Amino acid sequence: MTLFRTTLDTLCEKIETHFYNETKIMRELGYVEKEHDEKHKIMLSDIKKVKTEISEHNIQEKLQYLIGIFVEKTLKDDIYFAEYLVGINNKIEG
Repeated sequence: MTLFRTTLDTLCEKIETHFYNETKIMRELGYVEKEHDEKHKIMLSDIKKVKTEISEHNIQEKLQYLIGIFVEKTLKDDIYFAEYLVGINNKIEG
């Protein structure tokens, strides 16, 4: 379980870095959506909460919850930014 916790800590650090960089890039490209930033904060809070609640008895349940956060929230919300980027690209090319 110690290796798992260490890996989860590293994952959290990587996610925080990703969210920071993503927000920075979004702002630099003129994509400002306060709701997106708020969702990042909520997801980080949820992930940190899972870290404190996880045990050998509920590891499957907590991992499924974390996967749900990434698939349902992160990928779904990032589609809007991807569409924005396509629009920028079309303006540059067109």
